[in-house]
Amino acid sequence: MLVAEVAMSAAYGFIAGKEVLEDGVSNIAIYDQREALKWVNRYIHAFGGDSSRVTINGGSAGGVSVVYQMLAFGGNNDGLFAAAFAQSGSFLSSSPTSRGQVYYDKLVKDADCEDSSDTLGCLRNVPLDTLRGAVDKSPDIFSYRGGAIIWTPHVDGSILQDSPFNLVRDGKISKVPLVIGNMDDEGTNFALQYTNHTSDGHFEDWVHKYWFPDAPRSSLGRLFELYPSTPAEGSPFGTGDSNQLYPQFKRTAAFAGDAIFQSPRRYLVRKLAKKGEQKLWCYASTKLKDTPIMGSFHGSDYATGFLDDPLIYFVNYHDPNVPADSALTGGMLAWPEYSGAEGSLGVYTFNDEGDPVLTTDTFREEAIEELTRLSQEYPIF
Repeated sequence: MLVAEVAMSAAYGFIAGKEVLEDGVSNIAIYDQREALKWVNRYIHAFGGDSSRVTINGGSAGGVSVVYQMLAFGGNNDGLFAAAFAQSGSFLSSSPTSRGQVYYDKLVKDADCEDSSDTLGCLRNVPLDTLRGAVDKSPDIFSYRGGAIIWTPHVDGSILQDSPFNLVRDGKISKVPLVIGNMDDEGTNFALQYTNHTSDGHFEDWVHKYWFPDAPRSSLGRLFELYPSTPAEGSPFGTGDSNQLYPQFKRTAAFAGDAIFQSPRRYLVRKLAKKGEQKLWCYASTKLKDTPIMGSFHGSDYATGFLDDPLIYFVNYHDPNVPADSALTGGMLAWPEYSGAEGSLGVYTFNDEGDPVLTTDTFREEAIEELTRLSQEYPIF
């Protein structure tokens, strides 16, 4: 049985600033999702469902939402879901709510609420077209900021009690079975617009200004070395010098994919595996790798449907494997739980060549480790 919650996005769900914090409405999108889960808990029995076996699932922003529901309220999910399946989404390196003040102030100005003594109240009462017009003036993923989006979850001490890195480290996360993974080339979607990235300086200026503005430029040198401009080392990965849309495209795509997706996912699964308090499976995909420029792009899981069966099994059995008593079991590669052990083949990898294979979770080890370190010290979002 499927229940779909309509997500609140952009400023409608993640407006931030002191006025928002004081009014108790920060991270309202996460709260809204939690209210939807409460509705399911109360009423799903009337439709023949079982409120004790709810699985939350989403892709991209929906995958991010899945993980934030696991982190919300210090990991207390009030028994509202029993399992989680996150596709191409993990947490973001959320900063305090005060980080969003500059964007709140800009929204207030664009909505003609500057002269109001209650700017938040003014935003609530302006005509929807006025508010929409103001929100539409803010940068989105197709702007020069790209994936360094501005309307994101922020630490508010309540719904999000600490940075996601700290919450995961401290075990403040729902202890439910989890499946999580990514496409091989998540970042290509987020790198198409930077045709002016024709030199190392252009790329490095962009990373510093929009991704790590609080970091001294000198502290980013190692990161720039680990994400080189050599096309063969960029994304789409494994395609040599081809698919270089512009001089820094594959470098930009590699960085964006790791910053938004791979770095937080790897941190999450390794910490959870080390604690050993919940079942955990991890996947990857190189499907559609031959797609020109894009490779195995963000969203290609929906284009190919390779996760359909594992998701159905997981919803029913809290395990993505074919049930042992199924006639389909024969010949299917077993999907092992993710252990995080060094050298372990713990990633179930889908491909275009045939059956899935098991791979390690050690690609770009040093680069992602440096990116994760910087993201903790200088939160991106």
